[in-house]
Order: sequence, then structure tokens, then C-alpha cells
Amino acid sequence: MTDTTTTEVDAPAAGTAEQAEPPVGAPDGQETAGAAGDEQLGDAGRKALQAEREAAKTAREEADRLREENETAQTELAELKKAELRRSVATDKRLTAEQAELLVGDDAAAMAAHADQLLAAFEPKPDPLRRPVERLIPGAVPEIDTTSASDVADQVLGG
Repeated sequence: MTDTTTTEVDAPAAGTAEQAEPPVGAPDGQETAGAAGDEQLGDAGRKALQAEREAAKTAREEADRLREENETAQTELAELKKAELRRSVATDKRLTAEQAELLVGDDAAAMAAHADQLLAAFEPKPDPLRRPVERLIPGAVPEIDTTSASDVADQVLGG
């Protein structure tokens, strides 16, 4: 008969480096061997492993930094495109600077519709109680010939 029991050589003992959790500073479980595995490598192996770990850490940090820069650049680009679209619609609709700042919308059609609403809202309405402005010229001489009263009456009465 064959022996089906496992010996200590076949299965790792409890608490060995193979079963241990990765160290706290080891993302993605890259440093699972721990100090026990590093001792078997020798000085050159330990230095190479340390250099590889540092290079991986530096690469992750660089990737994170570049990812953040990319996200920032994408956000700035979107803001600039929207500002250019707002300027274009404001110019086409002949809005004032104050009205242009109030423009909202995600595309040109929405901004144009909102610009029309702004123009309608800011359109000056005539005041029905307002008195008309007289256009007086200083030092002007009346055009009426004042020599005879009947001529003055005819000019005033339109007859």
C-alpha cells in the first residue's frame, strides 16, 4: 500500500513565510517571502531584491503621479473647451460680458437657447409712464413768423 500522509517536507508548517500575510507596506502581495525568504538569497540576492522592490515602488509612484497629471490636464482641457464655446456663442449672439458669464449649457445648441432667453430677459422694456425726451437746442430761434397774430394762429391750428 502507498502512504498518503503528508510529511513536513510536503506541506508547509503553520506560521511559515509561505502562509504569512504580506507586510503592511507591500501592495498587491509582492513581498510575501518576508525576511525568512530573503535570508536564503545571500548578500547579492538581497541587494538585487531590494533594488527591484525600490524600482517597483518608484514605478508605482511615477504612474500615480502621471495619472493625476493626466486627470488634471483632461479637466483643464474640458474647462477651456467650454469657455471657448461660451465665448463663441456670446459673440454670435452679441451678449454683454455680464450676460456671457451667465451662459450655461453643455453644447452650442443649449448655450444658444440660453443666450436667447438671456437676451429676452435683459431686453429693455419701454416705460409707459416715462415722459418723452425733448430735443431742445440752446439758442434756437422759433420758425414761426410773429408779425401777425392771424399767421401765428394759422400755424398753431394747422390751417
